[in-house]
Amino acid sequence: MKPILVFCLSIFLSLSISFAQKPQKGFHYFKNFHKNFVQVNETIYACKYETANIDYLIFLNAVKYRFNPAMYQGLLPDTAKWRGPGLNNEPYVNYYFRYPAYYNYPLVNISYEQANFYCTWLTQQYNSNPKREFKKVLFKIPSPTEWQQAAAAGNMENLFPWGSRIDKIPSGVVVNYCPKDYIEKIWVDSLYSNDGTRIKTLDSIEVHTECHPYKKPFYTQAVNYKKAKQNTLGLYHVAGNVSEMINEKGSCAGGNYRSKTDWLRIDAPNEFYPSYIPCPLVGFRVFMQVLEK
Repeated sequence: MKPILVFCLSIFLSLSISFAQKPQKGFHYFKNFHKNFVQVNETIYACKYETANIDYLIFLNAVKYRFNPAMYQGLLPDTAKWRGPGLNNEPYVNYYFRYPAYYNYPLVNISYEQANFYCTWLTQQYNSNPKREFKKVLFKIPSPTEWQQAAAAGNMENLFPWGSRIDKIPSGVVVNYCPKDYIEKIWVDSLYSNDGTRIKTLDSIEVHTECHPYKKPFYTQAVNYKKAKQNTLGLYHVAGNVSEMINEKGSCAGGNYRSKTDWLRIDAPNEFYPSYIPCPLVGFRVFMQVLEK
């Protein structure tokens, strides 16, 4: 091998190793707590950002050797869901969750139980930290009321996080949603009656739409995308990007990158009625309840 090639290769490897060894800090990192969480009411705080891949990767790395392999495998996102109807993004199957370029993108393809397990772990981590601000807290998936209060930034007359009209999105604010009204719901493994009528099967919904003007599907945006700060509390992507779980299992709020306008409303019902399955459209935002100051 030529000396110059060896030299270049050694520099590349050293940079790669140093990058890989650089500790990654998620959006729930305690030293950034005051920066990343905002107060909703007297006892409730909300993270400015939807839970990102990096947050969950830190969690998985921390618990990997505390559980048996089967339990650990049960905590992993189901990345094969990127192969669903209307998505079919094979590179995302392999790279979206773990590739560094997507560290700050919203965590998807996880279940309600997995999200709650993560919140339980985060609660334990915070309450055992000697430098914590509050004596005792609970990290959790929010109730519908808590989520709506946060999304409305305290002004419950707002229909959307930024105000009362979809066509009055503040200048410079980006909302990652489907701007057209075409949306199709495909029921996987549907049953058919004798007359050929399709009977919708519970927990088997996939959403498919092509709302991009060039007929290319939308996907997620980084949770901290600067132009996605949507309300006066400073919450990012509270409408659009990914639908956010609430603590009524199977329900979510806020709409996602494939949702049409109506699902962005703060008071919108569950878009995935009667319930959703883990999919690339649903994530969650961590809320914190202060139990003891």
